[in-house]
Amino acid sequence: MSRSVSTLTPSSLTAALEAIAASRNEDDCAVAITSAAAHIQEAVLAGITPKELLDAIDSCPETLAKELGTTVDRAVSFCQLDDGSMLGLWLLPVVVSRPVATASIIPLETESINGLKATSYIQAQMGVNRNRGWTYVMPMLLSSEQVKQADIGALIKLPHQAMALVRGQTANIKFVGDASVPAPLPGAALYFLPFITRHAPGVAVEPPAADERVMHRVQKWISDSLTAQSVDLTDFAIHVAPTPESYAAGMPAGERIFIDVRIREMMTGLCDQLNVLPNALAALVAPYVTKQMDDTYVLGVSLVSRLTGAYMATLSMQVDYDDPHGHIVGMTSRILNEMGMQVIQLRHDPIQTVSCQHCGNLQYAVPVLNPNLSLTNTAQKVH
Repeated sequence: MSRSVSTLTPSSLTAALEAIAASRNEDDCAVAITSAAAHIQEAVLAGITPKELLDAIDSCPETLAKELGTTVDRAVSFCQLDDGSMLGLWLLPVVVSRPVATASIIPLETESINGLKATSYIQAQMGVNRNRGWTYVMPMLLSSEQVKQADIGALIKLPHQAMALVRGQTANIKFVGDASVPAPLPGAALYFLPFITRHAPGVAVEPPAADERVMHRVQKWISDSLTAQSVDLTDFAIHVAPTPESYAAGMPAGERIFIDVRIREMMTGLCDQLNVLPNALAALVAPYVTKQMDDTYVLGVSLVSRLTGAYMATLSMQVDYDDPHGHIVGMTSRILNEMGMQVIQLRHDPIQTVSCQHCGNLQYAVPVLNPNLSLTNTAQKVH
């Protein structure tokens, strides 16, 4: 990648995004995205201030919002160097279930044998050790909110700082999280283990395959680190994703894993409380929205007794509204089925609902046990 000084202005960024929108085929679009992303990367590495960068981004027309999002994701995820090699920023999702709050950034032990093995296995998983590449695993867990709030320029600089560290040109990586980000609440919390890769020239960046060794060693590394910080691991559960994702795909992948863990935990806890098996219940899985919600919806799982039809409970969680094809609803249905539930009804389109005037909880539809009745016409509202 060129290191010449690049001036990023609202007009130059808009022009780069318009080139993406005007692309006539997939190849032209890919070239335009790469060019627009490189324009941002060059400006960041040349010393553009965070304010100047945000001003340029915020000034882009709303009609180019999709192109802007794709460009920023690419700028943070991958950077092609002058020699043809590729630097990549990757995220390995981790869900930590705990009875107490943990910090939004959890430092990991740098001398843990499990940490050393985890790093080695991640490098093997990425395939870079076979092709003159390398991997640098940052010894920290970042909460999902830390990742969301991270400065774009700081993220773009990370791979270049890692390269300087690997080459012995610097002693450490200067990444500081946002101190104002609160610690995740007790319960299940989504974190990410970030790492940087260098892929040699001419080597395609392929999606990594699942590796149970990575999952096991990262889990042990996190346990070692929390124990060293005098954290009582009683009732802790650490769930590591089978594969890492590029920065652009990391957040949605992490959200899916978080929902998987949370649904299983809530369903198990409810069945233990009611002293029933999942198959004794019937479920309606649906997204819900209200007029007050902005870019989010509530995933609701309403449960009734298959024997009596009586309402039993509703499991719910707030989800980012970036699921146009209802994948999360389908995933939730699959999870419930894997847990033994056989009667599951789905609604993929969001249901408009309201909050109860007395308790403030949302009102949810309940499943209909008679398959000959229309779910839309017969669903009741409960809260």
